[in-house]
Amino acid sequence: MSTFVCTKFRLCKYLLDRNIIPYASVPDKFNPGYSVYLFEETEKLKAAVSQYVNVDSWTAKQRKNKGVLKNEFKEES
Repeated sequence: MSTFVCTKFRLCKYLLDRNIIPYASVPDKFNPGYSVYLFEETEKLKAAVSQYVNVDSWTAKQRKNKGVLKNEFKEES
């Protein structure tokens, strides 16, 4: 079984809203004050993470609106 390690709470909540449930939550080895969420890696999980990263996340929405993030897009002259 392959494991997907989710370090972002917002992504975890997004996955939970889509009925993709982590099988464990453990302390982050780099920062024990935070938790990481472990998911079984499935096609449904991969599709949901791809959808989140490319379409539904705040960063993806800002990129779609072009220019909201400083230094990310250069103005055309």
